[in-house]
Amino acid sequence: MCTGVGIAAYASVALSAAAAVTSSVAASNQAKAQQQQAEYQSAVANINADTLSREAVNIEALGANEIADIRRRGGVIKGQQTAAFGSAGVDVGQGSPLDVFADTTDLQEQDVVTAQYGVDTSAYNKRVQATNAANQGSLFGLQAASYNPGATLAGGLLTGAASVGSRGFDLYDAGAFE
Repeated sequence: MCTGVGIAAYASVALSAAAAVTSSVAASNQAKAQQQQAEYQSAVANINADTLSREAVNIEALGANEIADIRRRGGVIKGQQTAAFGSAGVDVGQGSPLDVFADTTDLQEQDVVTAQYGVDTSAYNKRVQATNAANQGSLFGLQAASYNPGATLAGGLLTGAASVGSRGFDLYDAGAFE
């Protein structure tokens, strides 16, 4: 027949087992939540990388339009200069008008080079940001893969079983089950 001490010993072992199971399930749930969070962060980083890559392409397209506008405006200015020289009766094929046209062309090309540099720098920076975001996405993916809720649960249950067994053995040695 089981005494009050024996019942308390059985209850103690049962409660230890229940606590071990509860703790193991909680740890497994936490690992699953961390895994899902890392997967989400990986997906967001990859979306950011794609967005930044598209922004680089858009910058280049807008830059090409800007450079075309610079060249168009340069052509308009040269046409206005030609008309002004012609209306003044100046021969545009020699002398000062040629120097003015050369200066206008030089200034136009400086504007083109400046615009192209800005476009290239901005597009490069976006591509660097895209690469960084993609790398971050890969790291989050590796982090997500490192979480193993099943192994966490199994490890917790094994640790808990060892603890419950040790507790039961200690109570048995103390004569609590007699």
